[in-house]
Amino acid sequence: MLVNSGHTIKQVQEFLGHEKASTTLDIYSHVSLEGKKNTAVAMDELLTCKSA
Repeated sequence: MLVNSGHTIKQVQEFLGHEKASTTLDIYSHVSLEGKKNTAVAMDELLTCKSA
């Protein structure tokens, strides 16, 4: 939720006290339904622009 709110993974890592950002990502990274939709839209826009 913090990353989705604009905080960097490094900020979250340090706040939670993890030694590595990869630990934070391994534990807390999951894609929300809204995130999946946004990614699909971005991919569609990229593919549409390249094929035009």
